[in-house]
Amino acid sequence: MMPRESVTPQTVDLTNCDKEPIHIPGSIQPHGILFVLNEPQLEILQVSSNTFDLLGVHPQDLLQQPLRNLVDSTTIDSIQRCISVEF
Repeated sequence: MMPRESVTPQTVDLTNCDKEPIHIPGSIQPHGILFVLNEPQLEILQVSSNTFDLLGVHPQDLLQQPLRNLVDSTTIDSIQRCISVEF
């Protein structure tokens, strides 16, 4: 159940957020995937239906799997650091 290619973090550029065309509430952009994860192990509870198109893996095959099956350990560490920050 390995994807065709690894998902890697992208550099975020927040300088043009105000121009982002958010016109379909309740949707995600076609180049994105939505994951609902269970903390702290980051188990995939829900996922958008477009994973096969982008990763080569059917959504139902991702459910109840650890996110670390899809992304590298550096990305997992980054996600865990972000969710551990208290606001």
